[in-house]
Amino acid sequence: MKRREVLFGVAGLTATGILAAGSGAFSATSVERTVSVSLAEQDSDALLTLEATSDLAEIGDNDGSLLITIDEELGTESATGINANATYVFSDVFTIQNLGTQTVEVKGEAGKLTEPDETTGQADVEPPDDEEPEITLWTEDGGSGDALNEELDPGEDPVSVSVKVDTTNVDTDGDLVDASYVIVAETSD
Repeated sequence: MKRREVLFGVAGLTATGILAAGSGAFSATSVERTVSVSLAEQDSDALLTLEATSDLAEIGDNDGSLLITIDEELGTESATGINANATYVFSDVFTIQNLGTQTVEVKGEAGKLTEPDETTGQADVEPPDDEEPEITLWTEDGGSGDALNEELDPGEDPVSVSVKVDTTNVDTDGDLVDASYVIVAETSD
């Protein structure tokens, strides 16, 4: 055998032995990474676009989010709002469109988002107070007809959303009553 072949063979065995003996384990590490997130100035410019399509809806001045207001401005001078112990349906109030790159399932739930969990970053939906009107959003062809539940493909035409307001359990003294609704979009598995 030539001397070079023997040296390469011995060097190869030595390197293999070192790699096999070393586990590569470590006891601690600290790694910093940067995440850049571009925030849309308003809901109508976001990946999940919410666009006002009626006089009830508008993009808010403070944070650019979609606001739905049902008050005395809907009626004549003598109207002050909607009836207590009643159910109202308002059709085609706003649209939802998926401008992202993945199909998403869009669902809605009455309530408000909680503060995100410090560990997981996940926020939950806090149910509405008993004193709030019951709000339901739905699309003509989505869900059971009771609640928003729609699968949206990327770039698909906007889907029109209607609003149902049930004031059956609301005590009213003529003041504006706030109610919140959370729209959640998750990628389909």
